[in-house]
Amino acid sequence: MGENKWDLNVGKIQWGLNNTLNKGIGKTPAEALFCKRPLSKGEGMLGDTIAETRQNDKSIEDIRQEINEHIDKDQSQQKQRFDQNRKAAKVYRIGDLVKILKNIPSNEGKSRKLLPKYTGPFRISSILGNDRYEISSIPGSNITRGKYSNVWSADRIQPWITLFSDQSDNSDDDTGSIKD
Repeated sequence: MGENKWDLNVGKIQWGLNNTLNKGIGKTPAEALFCKRPLSKGEGMLGDTIAETRQNDKSIEDIRQEINEHIDKDQSQQKQRFDQNRKAAKVYRIGDLVKILKNIPSNEGKSRKLLPKYTGPFRISSILGNDRYEISSIPGSNITRGKYSNVWSADRIQPWITLFSDQSDNSDDDTGSIKD
């Protein structure tokens, strides 16, 4: 087939698409629209015999009801598979320190692999519901220029972890030495 004769096969391609079983609806598009599957040219010789087996005794409403039931069942199975490994979103309180996921633009061919994915700290200033939080900059922080406030979803936020060191008189105990 030459590049300039592609339009001669559009009808065959359309017939193939319209008569291929669609897993989403459990029927072919032609069955969903016309309530029967059309015959191909190759089936023309046996047309009378095959036509009887291709005819559908169901009304178009019954076929479309079957399609709706198939879609509902398929969606239920997909939801079950999705929820299988899903965990509940972390809950934050007003005032909690968090870090937010950065949108790192491409660096003209430079690798972003070792760049930090999160930036912070920021403070939770408001709880909005549906796992959404208003995040605000902390005064004196050099993370943002000026005052920053925006809404973020819980899946793009992580807790800001602060490690405290104990500066007490027992510094000799940390070395493992024994006092006399």
